[in-house]
Amino acid sequence: MQDIFYFLCRGICHQIPERSFIIGHQYLPLCARCTGIYIGVFISFLYLLLRKRWYGNRPPSFGLLCILLFSFFPLIWDGITSYLNIRQTNNTIRIITGVLSGSTWPIFILLIKNYNIYTNNTKPLIKNIFEYIHIISLGCIFSFIIINGYFLSWNILSILLTGSIYLLYVQLFIGILKQIFYQLENQQMKKVYVLAHMMALNWMIMLSFVQKWIIDFL
Repeated sequence: MQDIFYFLCRGICHQIPERSFIIGHQYLPLCARCTGIYIGVFISFLYLLLRKRWYGNRPPSFGLLCILLFSFFPLIWDGITSYLNIRQTNNTIRIITGVLSGSTWPIFILLIKNYNIYTNNTKPLIKNIFEYIHIISLGCIFSFIIINGYFLSWNILSILLTGSIYLLYVQLFIGILKQIFYQLENQQMKKVYVLAHMMALNWMIMLSFVQKWIIDFL
């Protein structure tokens, strides 16, 4: 089972041990930065689901949109400056900047999936900055638990992280397919959802094989 998690996560992550957290004497299948990203993804999806915003289709205000876009900057800055040896970083910074970035991904993905250019989009996806702060705060609390080794189950956390990757791809592919097959009836759209799940799983498997091929080639 653990080999499956490492394999499925390999397609998006370098899995360098010293840049990964240890849970139960074993490295997670994602590095600290990717762990933060998909914690943010998980918390954001869960928050929007519980707040009944899963089918929200109204874009955020311009000000909130700018804040969401700016949340990518700390991760980019940390990654570039550390790789260029301008400054030193650590796993705590990596996971927090990952949370800031990853928490915005579901908002944009669900907006792509639900937005309809042919009708009025009146269902809010995220209403204000305070809701976004709630999501980030929950992600940081989750990260604090991992950083300090309070999360005791490697398997549960690996399922959560891998499942978040899969769910993100599923929602993205549903959004793409809905734009292509927008004229389908609701009953026929069920086939689109099934296809999106198949595409997401195959995409993860393909990325993992490509990553392995690149590593073996180099």
